[in-house]
Amino acid sequence: MGNELLNILKDYAGAPRSMLYNALIILDSESRFNEDELNRFIAGFTLLSKEEMTEEEYRKMMSNIDKVSPDKFDKLKQDFKLMNSDWIGVSGKKTNQKKNILKIYLSVDNCDLHYFANLLILQLLKEKCEDYDFKINYNQDINRRDNIVIYCNNENFGKYVAIVQDIIKKNSNIRWNSPNLLGIPYDEHIYCGIDSDDGEKSYTEMLCNGISLAVQQGKSVEDIVDNMKLKQLRMSEELHTLAAQTVGNEFGKRK
Repeated sequence: MGNELLNILKDYAGAPRSMLYNALIILDSESRFNEDELNRFIAGFTLLSKEEMTEEEYRKMMSNIDKVSPDKFDKLKQDFKLMNSDWIGVSGKKTNQKKNILKIYLSVDNCDLHYFANLLILQLLKEKCEDYDFKINYNQDINRRDNIVIYCNNENFGKYVAIVQDIIKKNSNIRWNSPNLLGIPYDEHIYCGIDSDDGEKSYTEMLCNGISLAVQQGKSVEDIVDNMKLKQLRMSEELHTLAAQTVGNEFGKRK
């Protein structure tokens, strides 16, 4: 990861911050959404946003999607597209977004994005989580290193790490891309960020701004990457400690 970050910074560190951000986050690889899994997600998310559902009800809905008339489903998809732009936000009824300054970045490839999202929703319903808060990429023309972002806080971070790790362990077929190069590494696939000022300042944008400023001050990209690695290592240790303290539910106890 360090060499990849170094190479990008050599090419873009002096460029406008928006170009640097895109170079670090957007992958240079095309991948289309799986239409069947996208349809299942759209149907499930639409119902979930209107009423409470159990894991069994969500599974049943996904298995019966072919029974919906094509005209009715096309109308549902058109309405869904009008209501969502580049991101789709999914949150539980007890979500406290002001507290959710921790982020889990997942670089699931576009082709498996909605498959993973459906698995995540099923697991959240199974565990009866009500404070979930995440978003997924809805622009299949862009394949991102942060295609899924799960928002957490100091009270539930470990719970969501455990849930994601369980999904990954049971679904080795999921395709992954290179992770968020600015993220704090937790394990092979989970990278994290911490927003500042009570969530008002984005972690990734904040680091991009810091990199641009460091370059303007004459610091070499090699030194910038080395300093970033040291900070990421320290913060990774802190996040592992926090995760161990905040698994906190029956799911974590079974682990």
